[in-house]
Amino acid sequence: MNIFNNSVKKSGITKDQNEFIWSSSKHSMVKARGPSRNGDARKAEHVPMEEIILVFKELKSISHDTIAKDEMYKRTAELFGWTRLGAVVNKRLEASLRKMKRD
Repeated sequence: MNIFNNSVKKSGITKDQNEFIWSSSKHSMVKARGPSRNGDARKAEHVPMEEIILVFKELKSISHDTIAKDEMYKRTAELFGWTRLGAVVNKRLEASLRKMKRD
């Protein structure tokens, strides 16, 4: 295990307080993953909030921070392959937005 941990440290990969793995270059270099190659979407609760936040930040950036919350949620859901904004997806998006505002 120590050999693995040392290799990870040397590679420039870091873990944040929530155990999310980042490249040491810039957080924005990490990409959000959409549906798998066969089109299967991950469940909303299986997508780390940090990954959802990356999408939020990108949408806010390209819209010059003018995107409405509903539109941001819709586009984020589309990216992850979620076909509807049900209670589970909305709950995950809301939690991610709160975390983004906190951090």
